[in-house]
Amino acid sequence: MPEAESDQSDIPAAEPVRAGGAILAGGQSRRMGSDKAGLELLGETFLQRIWRVLSGHFQPLIVVCRPDQQTSLQRMLARPGAAALPTVIFDRHSERGPLEGLATALEYLAEAGCERAAVSTCDAPLVQPQLLRWLASQLGTEREAIIPSDGKHLYGLTAAYRTAVWVKLRQLLERGERRIIDLPEHLATEIVTWDACRDVDPQLLSFLNANTPAEYRALCQQATAES
Repeated sequence: MPEAESDQSDIPAAEPVRAGGAILAGGQSRRMGSDKAGLELLGETFLQRIWRVLSGHFQPLIVVCRPDQQTSLQRMLARPGAAALPTVIFDRHSERGPLEGLATALEYLAEAGCERAAVSTCDAPLVQPQLLRWLASQLGTEREAIIPSDGKHLYGLTAAYRTAVWVKLRQLLERGERRIIDLPEHLATEIVTWDACRDVDPQLLSFLNANTPAEYRALCQQATAES
């Protein structure tokens, strides 16, 4: 797990680019035992924190979840003094997993007029907007996806996509495809290394997530030490 520790005052600004954003929150959280979006960190739920951090950088910014989560997510997102709740949209087929959530997000953002989108998940509360902005800025005309990799794993849910690929994702889902890690086989993808990501997110905080109670405790300890 990457370590969080230094000041980010020297981080270069990501190239300005218009992009929509999506927070994927429809997972079942089976290993955690409760909805990860509602876990608390430094006085906020994960979802509140991620929304607050990203909302000034992506327009529109949406939350994608299962229909049965609507009431609980609105509670998790509620903030004192907030003028309105964020836009929440629902998976069509929740049983299809994160690829369904990604397709739903990209379709919505494409219809909203966005050509590019940055995505993150609700279990990564230390996500850095400058990393997502940088990923979106790397989407040249010949690339449909920009996906980070640590050399062993692909991070396709902390990534950037051309919104038009929602059509291809729907086709994959209809064929029974479900695996995010297989997307480079179907999309024109550039894999970016963690070394490249460190230029904008030196401690790789965007990739720190919590899937189990032990990981949640470790993440809280790390965030508290940095606060």
